[in-house]
Amino acid sequence: AHIGSLAGGSSTAPRNRWDANVTVAVHDDAHAPVAGATVEGSWGGAAKGSGSCITNGSGSCSIQKSNLKGGAATATFTVTGISGTGMSHAAGSDHMSSVAINRP
Repeated sequence: AHIGSLAGGSSTAPRNRWDANVTVAVHDDAHAPVAGATVEGSWGGAAKGSGSCITNGSGSCSIQKSNLKGGAATATFTVTGISGTGMSHAAGSDHMSSVAINRP
């Protein structure tokens, strides 16, 4: 399995804060969507820590990091692995492995 796409977005939150979110699509070797894959990654920049999600029937899932400080302009999310029953992460086939999300 590999990352087919990785897209980021952001939204405003109360008290001069903001939320960053990432949508991940996982594909198999034939570029078909993979359901039930666990995607793991790490946050950087304005966001710290890790995040994970499990892909749905269309091979995608979302990870959100909330309550980021308003003074921080950019968060990044980097995929660190994909796992699931009978699958392994073919990192060399990833279309991309990291995305930057800008404060709204």
